[in-house]
Amino acid sequence: SVDIYNGHNTASVERIFLKQGKFEPGDTLEVGVQLKPYRRPAYVRTLSFKIPANLPSGRYPLVVRGGTPMMSRFGGFSFGGGGDAPTPPATIAQMVTRLQEQSVNTDLVGKITLNSAVPAVEGERLSQLPPPIIALMRSDRNSAVRFERDEIKTSLPLGVVVSGSQQMFVNIQKHVTQEAGGSSRNSPSGISE
Repeated sequence: SVDIYNGHNTASVERIFLKQGKFEPGDTLEVGVQLKPYRRPAYVRTLSFKIPANLPSGRYPLVVRGGTPMMSRFGGFSFGGGGDAPTPPATIAQMVTRLQEQSVNTDLVGKITLNSAVPAVEGERLSQLPPPIIALMRSDRNSAVRFERDEIKTSLPLGVVVSGSQQMFVNIQKHVTQEAGGSSRNSPSGISE
């Protein structure tokens, strides 16, 4: 079925910005998104990301875009549109779940791509595994394991068709504390001799 409405109910992502230059692991990162509706004044919405507490220091790419549906394949069938290519579903139940979880073109979607890889087995991503288990899964004997980039993703429904994308880097740096007056490693009481 097709519904036709008067007007041009769209908005484009014009720019993104952060309130601070650096974040620490465990912080909540908030990115401001300036949206420009068709023939109306621009407005700002905020996307929030929870940074994992064990995330290493570094620069991570952040992308904010309209929620174009992603392409899913199951056998000879393709579902959805362009965008990221997730691990292919292994069952029909996984395919249906992914279709229900996909963002729609009225969503504002944000994604931070991490430097780590997560294993996927039989169509399921296994995030937040301890490093020794991931190392075991990387062995040559595990042919059923596929690795893909880990990410932090969030979305916000806007009620208008969102187009365009903006990208920037986010600086994550662990807080390092140093004691004043030199090192106290030699003495168990913390007093230098």
